[in-house]
Amino acid sequence: MATVDNVTPLSESARLIEGHWRELTGRRRLYTWGGLVVVLVALSGSLWFANETNAGKFFDRLPYFFDFFIDLAPRDAFEPVRALFDLPSPYDDGSFKYNYPEGRVVLTDWFYIPEYFYKMLETLNIALLSTLIGLTFGFLLSFLAAKNLNPNPWTRGAVRRLMEFLRAFPEIVIAGFFVAILSIG
Repeated sequence: MATVDNVTPLSESARLIEGHWRELTGRRRLYTWGGLVVVLVALSGSLWFANETNAGKFFDRLPYFFDFFIDLAPRDAFEPVRALFDLPSPYDDGSFKYNYPEGRVVLTDWFYIPEYFYKMLETLNIALLSTLIGLTFGFLLSFLAAKNLNPNPWTRGAVRRLMEFLRAFPEIVIAGFFVAILSIG
């Protein structure tokens, strides 16, 4: 291992800077460990509270945490196709897990489609209709917001603020309102 013999000693200002640096890193390390301790105490307290309010079932059911993901994974490569087209499954045990007749939309006596195809078509229709409604209102309000077409600054400002609010309002919140009012699908 090589050593360096000709190291120049630090000047007074460099030693002062190094001392401040060590003090700063020590304080940072203390704050980091203190913050981690606070987070761990809060986490353990919240887990304890959740366990007590759920009648002690949280830690009892912790070994079954990944069962949902295991049940969600397909058993073979053809299982998603069978589920998509509502084909009979070789794993059918008589439960609703593999055979769900209530999830079908019957078109004739002998022909039905899975309900989610109908729901997807319904969702596409809602998206198309909402796009047309937005286009109509945007087109009509654009004339009131244009400076060269609307000389009244109060009306123009109010319409612009309304359009800014509608544009800034998250669509997911509007969708949540519609889901709460009209239900999913």
